[in-house]
Amino acid sequence: MSPRGVLSGLGYAPILVGVLLSTGQDAAAQNSCVTAQCHATLLTKTNVHPPSDSCDSCHESVAAPHPQNGAKTFKLTSEPPELCFACHDAFGEKGDVHPPVKEGMCTTCHDPHASNEPKLLAQPVKDLCTACHDDISEKVEKAPVVHAAVKGEKGCASCHSPHASDNPKLLLNPEKETCLGCHKTIVTQAMTVLHGPIKDGKCTACHDPHGGPNAKLLVQEFPQGPYAPYTDQEYALCFSCHKRDLVQSRDTSSATGFRDGERNLHFVHVNKAPKGRSCVLCHAVHGGTSPKLIADSVAFGTWSLPLKFAKTETGGSCAPGCHKPQSYDRQRPGKKPEAPKANPSQG
Repeated sequence: MSPRGVLSGLGYAPILVGVLLSTGQDAAAQNSCVTAQCHATLLTKTNVHPPSDSCDSCHESVAAPHPQNGAKTFKLTSEPPELCFACHDAFGEKGDVHPPVKEGMCTTCHDPHASNEPKLLAQPVKDLCTACHDDISEKVEKAPVVHAAVKGEKGCASCHSPHASDNPKLLLNPEKETCLGCHKTIVTQAMTVLHGPIKDGKCTACHDPHGGPNAKLLVQEFPQGPYAPYTDQEYALCFSCHKRDLVQSRDTSSATGFRDGERNLHFVHVNKAPKGRSCVLCHAVHGGTSPKLIADSVAFGTWSLPLKFAKTETGGSCAPGCHKPQSYDRQRPGKKPEAPKANPSQG
């Protein structure tokens, strides 16, 4: 071949290579899973599942050519949840397992390709959970008082594990720890006497964890002010556990230990119009340092009234700001209160 022929041949070589490369790129694009002709929007969301970089991480061909009308030409390399557990640690080995996890349907809650939600969730947390738990959703929507955790960014996941837990109700921690994780001042180490439900770790005995009609998420009604004369409907929350005969009889020898002889001092305080005293004017509802959950002090308007309660074998005494010092004794009624002991630090 002449030099001119050689040069001529070399001159066409880049053009030929360019054509071949262009043809190869076009072919690759046409065969891609995410071309405009096929799954164009599959991976266009904010959070993309890393294995989606290579479709054959999870999918394999079972027939050619692809696609075919009316024929399935690809399948998963294995079925969920085994497919997911090839990368993710296995869930569902704890005592309480979320039903979608138990059934192996990870895609009930997660998009396997891409999502605009964290953790590849198929929907926002609130919408995802209420899609199944519509009873709670309906209750919360109608409730005038809703737990702040439910309304928060994490929603249900603030308290519940979406996969599995060794605690009932899929709680992240035991019930008491779950509540006190946020409500840190409700129960303190100084409290030596705890209310029964708190002692048993059951905050939900008195509070609804999601929402309800009553202030402070109480499961039943309780008066919010300091005064509420007793009726058979009043103080529903307290009398869901305690017996109502505690305050119903003017005189008793057995319904309560808070009596002077047989004079029922619960009746005196609560069954009194128009200013029947609320339970919380004497008792600490969560815990305290005095017997019978008698509070060290109670709020009354802007004041904090010390109760100065002292218990004896057969009664006790108190000297609050609302009345002069008084004592009671079940065996010796009418006993005068003992003079307060001098405080050595004050001489």
